[in-house]
Amino acid sequence: RAAGSGQGAGGGGEDAGGGGAAGGGEAGQAPLDLVARYAIPLGKDPNAGLRRGHALALGALPSPQLRASLPAAVEALVQASRPEAVAELRDPETRRNAISALVELSQTAGLVATGSEGGLTTPLFLEIFEACLDAFGDYQTDNRGDVGSWVREAAMHAALPLLRLATPPEHGAPGSIGDSHAAQLSPPPEGEAEAEAEALQAALPSRCQRL
Repeated sequence: RAAGSGQGAGGGGEDAGGGGAAGGGEAGQAPLDLVARYAIPLGKDPNAGLRRGHALALGALPSPQLRASLPAAVEALVQASRPEAVAELRDPETRRNAISALVELSQTAGLVATGSEGGLTTPLFLEIFEACLDAFGDYQTDNRGDVGSWVREAAMHAALPLLRLATPPEHGAPGSIGDSHAAQLSPPPEGEAEAEAEALQAALPSRCQRL
């Protein structure tokens, strides 16, 4: 069909994208619905293996898809990082993956406070940081032992990258903490970004004291 189509591979790609999004849904469905596709099952699918994969998939989405539904992606991963209310559904590997995905999401989207237009607002970033801090208190045990340690370890690995995002290097100061993100930074923030930066600077020290 793709070979006979006047649109060639492009036409076939649209068909495949529409079918994959909803199992035979509309061919013109935009790929920006990828956040909902992964976020909704992440919160309620009884299959732990699928939830683990959905968490990682959310974190791996490219910037355009994430920024189209950034609050929904963050909320889904934050909820997935917490112990499930139903004991039978509790899965430390899902929570571990959710913490790792929150870091990856943050690095992809960036922060409004550091000049990334359309990135994480300060309240959203603080919600992510709080989820990381809460993960340090995960002490679930089962017949495998202290499985909550997997989540705590993910939180330990998440703390420094998140702080790097929140404390970018001074412009023109290569080699400082977070220098890997220097190329993505805009000039010093102004307007909304400046207000976001001030709010972040005011809120971050009290969170850091909990580390």
